[in-house]
Amino acid sequence: MLRDLFRVMVMLIIGVIFRVPADAQKASLDSNAARANLDVVDHRYYFMDSWMGAIGLPDDPFKTLVDADGTFWTEQGKSSLRQGIYPLAVYESPLKIHADLRGGTKRVDQHMYSTRVPISIAHKKQGDVIVEETLFMAAPLDWSSAAIGAALKGKNSLPQPRQFILMTEYTNQGSTPVKITPVLDVMGPTPGPNLDDDKMFDLSPNTFCQTSLAIDGFQQWETSTDMYKPKLGLKKLTIEPGQKARWVLTINRTGYKNAKPIEWAEAEKLKSDTIAYWQNSVALPYDVIQVPDPGYQNILETAVRETYQMRYIINDLPAFYLGARGYNEYWVLDGSVVDEALDVLGRNADAGGFMDYMLLHQHPDGRVQALTLHWKETGIALVALYRHARMTQDKKWLRTHWPQFSRAVAAIDKFRHTGSSADPSAPNYHLSPVGFGDGGVMVEAEYTNNHWLLAGLKAAVDAANWLGESADAQTWAAQYADYIDAFQKAIKRDARIDTHGNHYIPAIMGGKPTGATGGNEYTPTIVNDNDKESASGEWAFLLGVAPGNIFEKDDPLMLGTLKMMEAHEAPEQGGIIEGCGWSSFWTACSSFYARDLLWLGQGHKAAQLQYAVARHSSPGWNFCEETPRLKPGEVIAFERGCGGDMPDIFNVAEFIRLTGQLLALERGQELHLLEGLPPQWLKPGMVTRLNGMGTVFGKLTMELEVSADGKKASLKVEPLSDPSCQKVVVHLGGWASTDASAVRQISPRREQKLELSLIN
Repeated sequence: MLRDLFRVMVMLIIGVIFRVPADAQKASLDSNAARANLDVVDHRYYFMDSWMGAIGLPDDPFKTLVDADGTFWTEQGKSSLRQGIYPLAVYESPLKIHADLRGGTKRVDQHMYSTRVPISIAHKKQGDVIVEETLFMAAPLDWSSAAIGAALKGKNSLPQPRQFILMTEYTNQGSTPVKITPVLDVMGPTPGPNLDDDKMFDLSPNTFCQTSLAIDGFQQWETSTDMYKPKLGLKKLTIEPGQKARWVLTINRTGYKNAKPIEWAEAEKLKSDTIAYWQNSVALPYDVIQVPDPGYQNILETAVRETYQMRYIINDLPAFYLGARGYNEYWVLDGSVVDEALDVLGRNADAGGFMDYMLLHQHPDGRVQALTLHWKETGIALVALYRHARMTQDKKWLRTHWPQFSRAVAAIDKFRHTGSSADPSAPNYHLSPVGFGDGGVMVEAEYTNNHWLLAGLKAAVDAANWLGESADAQTWAAQYADYIDAFQKAIKRDARIDTHGNHYIPAIMGGKPTGATGGNEYTPTIVNDNDKESASGEWAFLLGVAPGNIFEKDDPLMLGTLKMMEAHEAPEQGGIIEGCGWSSFWTACSSFYARDLLWLGQGHKAAQLQYAVARHSSPGWNFCEETPRLKPGEVIAFERGCGGDMPDIFNVAEFIRLTGQLLALERGQELHLLEGLPPQWLKPGMVTRLNGMGTVFGKLTMELEVSADGKKASLKVEPLSDPSCQKVVVHLGGWASTDASAVRQISPRREQKLELSLIN
């Protein structure tokens, strides 16, 4: 409790529990320039009028959300045309419950009790009346993080009885009595009254509600103008000056029952029980990565909690889906990033189970694929399988999966010799078939599938060498050499030039034919740097650079493409990339870009970009998947501005992964520390700590502590378990040395402690 109180106090001090009244958001945005020099993570680049966060239990089949007005939402997202294997919750229909006052209220703020306790607290105002609404799941609090691996058998995510509580308190801060009429704005497939009890109503065949303040007569149902969205007035209340009025709404789902409405005192006890449960009984890996910026740490902790809240158990396996508002879906790319984040956080059993869930999507022909025409998913799967085996140092696990792994490798060669890929006149000859690009590219001959199929084949060669499967390694190395040769010829043929003179690899193949070349050679097209096409779809290229490693570090077209992407940085958004997805800003794509810069030795800029990404977080410390470009000072309605999912689990998994790499990056047989250390973490008394963070060389425990006067720092590094790590390289340039390239080499075999002098 004291820990959470301290966190709230810190957030209040730095102004990060946002108070965002609808009529005051522009003033908040106008203050961005004044805040720009503050070296903290805040929400300066979040320009939507609402947000959503998760309040339910992990593994529930129906994911439950709350928005910035304290509104209860559940059963959002896809209910048909699913691409991930999802044999759950056959009855699914969106539900909404929004409490208000007749005449409307103005939002004051909304936040969770803490990053680890998903109890929503929303404040509103109508005249002299202050409204506080507290929304949470109350019972049964029966989820345990201790159930992993075989213990998940029989625990598939099927509907279970659940109870949610909405506590509403009104305070009259004026000098005269006030009269108010509470209103419930609800939505469901079958909303209706209870003819025997004016304190009860239902929203769907699986949702029944009880309120301690009665509905004000049957006419509330008769006067509704929308049969699925009634607005129910409750009994009027009179509140004397300085006094309070309270009522409780109970939302009983999928069979939960209580004999009578819950009153305030009982609701308070249920809230206390819920706080204690999330604080003491839910053991999630919050402390694996600890950083001294409270806002940044809030993102990490919210990411951990919401990642698990978006988890299902499917076929006895953990399946981490990618948000509940939009898609509520599984794809191999997104899942692979979540899987590595789990390994980074030390949740190896969950990561391994999620790998097995991924392989449920392997087809008889060997390809691994959930999303239609996303041929790249086979390559992504191979990279993910190898990365998981390395991060767990588990050769036995990879050998067990070798038959499936080998069938996926064989599918890549099939892709290259089928359909249009077998046509010598086609631009994609001996490359990937025409497929779905994503991130702004539809179905055509394009490069996104090739970046990932190449990365997968390269990972397969590395995996075979690691296991000592020399015959497979030799065969696959020859296939990779042939594929990369065809790829290099194609990208040189299709290279374009932006208005800055950068030669770059477009996402889409082909261009303008030249002469008698059989349509297979093209003149480079000059593309203006504000042309969306130049950055569109380049997300896959960015991941092909790192972690795909399909380019040499001096590859001119790779470097030119990164320079082209630099032209798409948006300074007014902190430098994140514009135009890399379906909407203007997809923050995950900027994380990909930052990783490439880190891989190329530009750690300082990578850290700057990660801070820009962090400052796109919502006041709920999570992310909307994609957002549009706005005019200065403009605020956009959430439903118009938030593209895709929220909370976006893919984005936060990438955030976790890149945070770990800024602090500890694997380079071949070396582990490089602090190469992307944010300067914001070097102030007096600050501590940055890794408590068993996953790497391919074993779990890393490290602590960097700055002295109270800010002049020195001590670095402690514990030994690594994998003997293949040849050395640990500590990067000191820019913070412990004026030489930008300064490093200190230490042994990975024994505990190390360095005393460092900081530069100002």
